[in-house]
Amino acid sequence: MMGPAAGEQIFSVEGNGLKVQWVGRAIQRPAIQTGGVVNAASAQSGTGLAPGSYISIFGSALADTTLIYSTRYLPLSLAGVSVGFDVPGRQLSYAGRIHFVSPGQINVQVPWELAGVPAVDMKVSLGDFSSTTFRVTLNDYSPAVFE
Repeated sequence: MMGPAAGEQIFSVEGNGLKVQWVGRAIQRPAIQTGGVVNAASAQSGTGLAPGSYISIFGSALADTTLIYSTRYLPLSLAGVSVGFDVPGRQLSYAGRIHFVSPGQINVQVPWELAGVPAVDMKVSLGDFSSTTFRVTLNDYSPAVFE
């Protein structure tokens, strides 16, 4: 649930003379910071973001924990976090393959299926809650390498 403050809280609902209370956990909505989507190898924003490339997303409340994948493949969800790439004007949406999540950073591979698409609307989801969409311009190639 979304709440004014993160953590354990008591929630209640009243109606028709009935009152129901329960203990729940409130989280903040994930948020991507301005300029917070960069090529993971070069740390540059705006250039070098291409289908198949590895990007870093910076923001707040992106995950509840810090976790690195531990499988032979990159999963579509890690610690309840997923990253969606929606193609504007089309009914197409693809999930990115995640390598690392933390409250302030996510490392994800841009889906190969987006080849030829000039821009996508990306969002980070934590459970049932998603960030606002963030427009990402895509190039045909990603000119960066890890040392």
